[in-house]
Amino acid sequence: MAGAEKQLLEAISLIKNNIHDKHPYLALYHRQLGAVRVPLNRWEDAEQSFRDCIGILKNQVGLHHPLAVRAVENFSPVLVKRNKRNEADELFQELIRATEAKSGPRHPLVADCRVAYGQFLRDCSRPNDERLQLEEAMKIYRQTRHERRIRYLVGVRNLAQNLGASGQREDAEKMLRDVMPLVQARFGDSTAELAIFQSSLASAILNRGRADEEVEGCLSRLASP
Repeated sequence: MAGAEKQLLEAISLIKNNIHDKHPYLALYHRQLGAVRVPLNRWEDAEQSFRDCIGILKNQVGLHHPLAVRAVENFSPVLVKRNKRNEADELFQELIRATEAKSGPRHPLVADCRVAYGQFLRDCSRPNDERLQLEEAMKIYRQTRHERRIRYLVGVRNLAQNLGASGQREDAEKMLRDVMPLVQARFGDSTAELAIFQSSLASAILNRGRADEEVEGCLSRLASP
């Protein structure tokens, strides 16, 4: 981690000194620097790195830039850790407004923002708000035919888990069953991503009080090397 941080700081210094101290590329490096500092529990330094990233995006290219989704997504847990949850919430809403203004409210990038916001709302124990964001995101993906997008698949899984937790277990199971062919087509038959969806489906089946051969099949595939 120390080596990665050193290299990122050198890259940032090089760009500032030789190109421009507000060059858009700096946003990427500041985001990576913040991500490196999080596992080291250097929350104040990580917060400053993400603030630098967000500031450059806002001032140079706009918060609607595709990099902004990941930046805000990475920044939000740091703000929560620093007891600034409301600021994180407002930043997600600003991100969605900026993306809608640039690309239109039915653009898949807007759906990406809503899936990321939904994860934040889940972490904040706000399941109703999470569900609203995810349902809206799913509508956008389907209307624009972007069901193979990774964030669509993640959103389906999160929405299914949300529905299952609220008692809508049959809907949750059906949603996961319907998306499994897309997951297999996107990730292949022997991947960690597929295993995550198989685990979610197994849990959905068990939550309906059914322990059948299908569950055993899911679990045996998870145990396979």
